[in-house]
Parts: sequence; C-alpha cells; structure tokens
Amino acid sequence: MIFLIVFATLILGIGMITYTKKYIGTSANYIIFFNLLWMVGSILTSLGLYDSFVPPLKIYLYIFFMLLTFNVTTVILASTSTSLKEYSLNDESKFIITDKKKSRILLVILIALIVLIFPTFIRSVSYIMSNGFGELRSEVLTSKSLVQWILYHYGHPLILAIMVISTVDVIFYRKNFMVYFIGLICVIMYITIFASRWILAECILMLVLCLLQKYGNKLTDIIKNNKKIALLLLVGLSLLIYITSQRSLHEASILENIYYYFFGSIDLLGIFSHNLHQYTFNYDYLYGQAFFSGVVGVFADILRLLLGININTGIVYINEVVQGYEYVSPTIRMNNNVTMLYAFISDFGWFGLIIFPSLIAVFCFKCYKKAVMKTTKLNLAIYVYTFSILLFCIIEWFPGRATTILTFVFIYLLAGKKIRV
Repeated sequence: MIFLIVFATLILGIGMITYTKKYIGTSANYIIFFNLLWMVGSILTSLGLYDSFVPPLKIYLYIFFMLLTFNVTTVILASTSTSLKEYSLNDESKFIITDKKKSRILLVILIALIVLIFPTFIRSVSYIMSNGFGELRSEVLTSKSLVQWILYHYGHPLILAIMVISTVDVIFYRKNFMVYFIGLICVIMYITIFASRWILAECILMLVLCLLQKYGNKLTDIIKNNKKIALLLLVGLSLLIYITSQRSLHEASILENIYYYFFGSIDLLGIFSHNLHQYTFNYDYLYGQAFFSGVVGVFADILRLLLGININTGIVYINEVVQGYEYVSPTIRMNNNVTMLYAFISDFGWFGLIIFPSLIAVFCFKCYKKAVMKTTKLNLAIYVYTFSILLFCIIEWFPGRATTILTFVFIYLLAGKKIRV
C-alpha cells in the first residue's frame, strides 16, 4: 500500500512540474523544487535506504495530501493571475536598480557585529583548541551567556538578512562583493561560536538558488561566468561536511550524512507520529500555535529580554515531545527534525494539511510573482529567502522560529525603500 501512495505522489509531482513549465515558466522555480524534494524523499525513505526504518503508511498519506493541497492552491492562483510565463529572473534588462548607498549601512552593521562578537569568538576558538569542535556544541547548548543569547536571537537573523541581500547583489547585480566577503567573515565567526551548520547551509543554498534563478539549469554557464563563486561553493560544502562529521553521533559516509540530514526527518516523523495521540491528549490541538510560533516568538523573546516574562510558543510544546533522541535505523539516532508536517498536524490534525499548505502556497506564489514582475533587490531577496526556507521545511517547520521571522523583517528594513543614508 505504501508503494501505491508513493507512486501517486510521484504522479502528482510530475503532473505539477509539467504544468509549471507550461503555464508558469522557468525550470528552476520554487514549485518544481518543492515537489521534487518531497517526491525524492518519499521514494528514498520508502526503500529504507541506509537501513533506515520505513515510516508507516500514514506518513506517506500526510505527504500526498500536503502536496495535493499546495499544488491545487498554486494552480488556482496561477490560473486566476496574470500569465507569468513571459517573465524571467535571468533578464537583466528588467532589473530595477535601487539606492546604491544602502551598501554602506550593511558594511557598518557587519563591522559593528564583528567588533561586538570578537571577544566571544576568541573564547570559542580557545575552547575548540582545548576540547575539540564536537564538545563546543554541548557547551553552547548549556550556556547561559546573555551575549550568546542576544547573538543567537538577533545577530543570527541580522547576519542572514545581510547575506541574502548581498548574495542577490553579487549574483544578479554583480556588485557589493565587499559586503558579501565581510558577511562571510561574520558567518564563520558565528559558526565558530555556536558550532552551528544551519547558517552555513542556508548561505550555500541561497547562493545556489540565485545562480539557478539567473542561469537556469545551464551548469556550464554557471561555472563559466562564476568561477570564483563555484570555488567558494566547494569550500562551503567541504566545511559543511566537516562540521556535520564533527557533530555526528556515529560514523557515516558523506552520502549517508546527506540522506539523514535532509530525509531522516521523514523517518523521524514516522517514529514520533505514534506519540501524536498522546501529545494531543495532553494539550489538545494547538490551533495554530505551532504554525504561527515564529511570529509569537518574536514578541515572546522581547518580553523575556526586557521584563523576564516567559511565554511558551507552540514549538516549545512540540519540542517537549520530539527533543528526545530516537533510532531511525539500527545505529543512527535523531531528534527534533520531524518535518513541517508535525507542526501542521499538531495544530489541527488532518485538517491542518489543508489549511497550512494552502497558506504557504499563497505566500510563496505572491513572493514569486512580485520577484518576476517587479525585479527589485527587495523582491528578489524576499523570494530567494522564502524559496530556501520552503525547501528546509522538509527538515522542520523553520518559520516556527522567531529568527526566521526576524530575518524577513531585517531584509525588508535593509533592502526596502524606507531606508536612506
């Protein structure tokens, strides 16, 4: 029966990809990649790749209905909207140049961040030299440092927002390389302080997405016109693999680590899906608290910082269930990463697979439409970041993090029309 549902998901995805190419255009947009990612995830996990436990049937039903809702909503939006097929993100003549002086603000912010976090960075380097990179992660998780708390909740989204904007500048406008370079220094310092791979993975993905938006699937053109960028990507991927190997609780090959990083979340969802009835029995449904957790979290963090008031968001309740390590294969344990589907089901059960994928489809379509019809730096940055977060939602519900919402806010403030120098 699992095979039939996976096959139905495959047919649904192929049908949507065909429709997208014919009526929406471009072979590298978010609709195609989103469908491909979940199609591949469904196929690989159903095969029990790398001895992983095959999730139960209902997990594949969740995926099918989520994709069905997302795709149907997208088709409705596309059929009632201005045709987007004639628009493209690789037509430089349609790019709208905005205020060139804004790059000065980005440089000032990055330099100020480097100065502020430099002492913490030095302490982290010293700790790594004494105890190793793997031990640093445990130290960070138990740390009560106010500087680290502020850096994680506000420095992280600020750095990421600047990296989104500067990546768009470098790839689409071929300018502001200095901002991008200084931003990379901030990213490396952040990685060193938190032993974190997420911000690096996000920067790599955004760079890849920008290249694909501009050059399509023409790999030779990408390498020919971006030799230094291609080299930078290789270095970034090598660093990401190294960090993953240092943080891993087991020995595994590169391909095995990639599989569990992106698709192990589907396996883990299968494990924790057995706890959903117990979870909803204790708390009842969360009725949107998980989906809007990131928005609520922005205000909760401010209240916690200024007034010491603690407000639990929906993600906190979910973490109470999924933070424990569980075996997804005879030798590999994972925690937390249970895809965005767990949040949707925790909010409204099966009905959540209708409500929330529809909302996501509407938001993504509007971002894409604005980017292709009015190609400003702000619209490009919002679309690229939305695209990247959408793909990472196969790991967990990232918009449930306050830092994700703040990144959108900072992108708007730093790339929008209201900022002046």
